[in-house]
Amino acid sequence: MIRSRLLRNHVDLLGGATRFEDPQTVTVQGETRGDHTTVTAEKIVLATGTKPVRPADVEFDDVHVLDFDSVLQMQRIPGSIVVVRAGVIGIEYASMFAALGTRVTIVEKRP
Repeated sequence: MIRSRLLRNHVDLLGGATRFEDPQTVTVQGETRGDHTTVTAEKIVLATGTKPVRPADVEFDDVHVLDFDSVLQMQRIPGSIVVVRAGVIGIEYASMFAALGTRVTIVEKRP
């Protein structure tokens, strides 16, 4: 949905490893070696993405123990959830579930 809105509003999307050349210029290294694009713009938005961490000592079953990718595949809204290591993404999910009426407990060791 976000991608289609960006494209509809004539936003150029480039994927790859990015390096700032100056405050208004980035070079994007594509998938193919030697393939790169340099872009200059007044405004540049980097959407870095992320991948979930699955510690070896935690048994993820994608039903009862989920990461932030598998939570999107849930078939129903739970009555309660526990969010562990609630960084930015964890807090976003906690907020969404709370808004849907789920009782949310957050476990975080940081102050």
